[in-house]
Amino acid sequence: HCFKILMMQSGFALVESSFVRQKNSANIMMKNVSDLCLGCLAFWATGWALAYGVDASNPENTNGFAGTGQWFLIDEKDYGGWIFQLSFAATAATIDSGAVAERFNFK
Repeated sequence: HCFKILMMQSGFALVESSFVRQKNSANIMMKNVSDLCLGCLAFWATGWALAYGVDASNPENTNGFAGTGQWFLIDEKDYGGWIFQLSFAATAATIDSGAVAERFNFK
């Protein structure tokens, strides 16, 4: 399922590039690639820990609002779950790129 969700990013990129002038299509593609790369790094470092992290040294230390451990996926064993949630987080970050189409460029 993760593959299908991550492929939505390429679909968004194609839709967005069809709505902009040809000279800005490369900027849209680059923005979507950078969204995915930076999204992966951010979700690896803090995203999973904030959403689902449990402190391995004190599992009873829970917080109803945010996670308390597993920063940088330390002591994490569910990598399939991480990839699945990453696909949603990265795709959500890509959806808004249509709003900034033709408003910036990579130089």
